[in-house]
Amino acid sequence: MDEGKRELTCELASQSDLAGMAAIEQACFPNDERAYTLSVLQEWFSHNPNMFHVVRNSDGGVQAFIIVTPINENLKEKLEAGIVSDLIDFDKEDVLPDFETDCYFVADICVDPTLNGIRKLMMGGKLMGDVFSILKTKEAKWVYSSPISSEGKKALESFGFEIIAYDNNHDECPIYIVTPEKIMDSRAYKMLRR
Repeated sequence: MDEGKRELTCELASQSDLAGMAAIEQACFPNDERAYTLSVLQEWFSHNPNMFHVVRNSDGGVQAFIIVTPINENLKEKLEAGIVSDLIDFDKEDVLPDFETDCYFVADICVDPTLNGIRKLMMGGKLMGDVFSILKTKEAKWVYSSPISSEGKKALESFGFEIIAYDNNHDECPIYIVTPEKIMDSRAYKMLRR
């Protein structure tokens, strides 16, 4: 099948996907200390492998990924107070080993930077739309995120996310929040579902 016409599907990542995910992360954020390394991804994958979702190319390689973290009330309070804003700063006891919660943190949305234009936008949007649909079925009440790129901030805002705090430890990085209902009502989500 022509790669340009391949239907995009979002699925759970496997352990073997982590190296490809780390390569994409480093390519997207080459000089950022908060970019996830392979060892960081492996550590969190061993804690909860269901946090990692990918979109693959026709050869099965990772072209995009998203990390959705189920969080407890303690971490929710830390986010809202601007104490933490990134998976790297989270304590393992604050990240649940399953998806039995009503609060989630989108830790990363990353698309292979060698992709261009509409293909790149479609992949990022597909990941976000599919994962947000999953969170809706899980009866999530709150979804948090704290993107490090201006592209990530624009994407979240298009899905209805709003700034609730700034991280005091990382150059006043904004922390966003949204409800699944607001996501589903956003123009960006509706466009993806056409």
